[in-house]
Amino acid sequence: MFLFIDNPSVIVQQVPPQIQVNVQMPPGMPEWLRIVISAAVGALFALAGSLVGEYVKPWIAKRHARKSMIPQLNEELLGNVRVIENAKAVLAGSGGREDAKEMIAGLMLTMMRRDRFNYYYVEQKSLLYEYDKRLVELYSLPPMAQTFLVNSRDGEIPKILKIADELVKNFIEAHNLVYPQA
Repeated sequence: MFLFIDNPSVIVQQVPPQIQVNVQMPPGMPEWLRIVISAAVGALFALAGSLVGEYVKPWIAKRHARKSMIPQLNEELLGNVRVIENAKAVLAGSGGREDAKEMIAGLMLTMMRRDRFNYYYVEQKSLLYEYDKRLVELYSLPPMAQTFLVNSRDGEIPKILKIADELVKNFIEAHNLVYPQA
């Protein structure tokens, strides 16, 4: 059985003619060059930001630590003002033996709270000195008083109390703190 086809064009379809489209490049810089330039600029900004960040981070951390340290130390100091005032009152009181009054005042001075100061003295010593060196001088007095009490050095406790009182008054005045009233 043979199949005869009258029109061979039915079996073979014609190939459409090739159409040529000319696309012109947009004016300006080629796209690949824009991509390379933007990647390079992004890398430079990332590198610069990283380098600047390394110098700014410690400054921010120091500022934050200082911001939290100052109110804590001021609060502790203002609490210790009462201890110093009471020790001065014991020394100024009438009656009793002078050596006993001096011993009681010295013991009171050694009871000053130093927890926050000790923490910052160990952890942030430079920040503490930067804030006010008088705190370091003030908080070195209770151990000194304890040494004088143990060694029975008469007449030293009133001197220490006078120094402590002056340091506290100067500190409070310098930092515009409110002196606690009785």
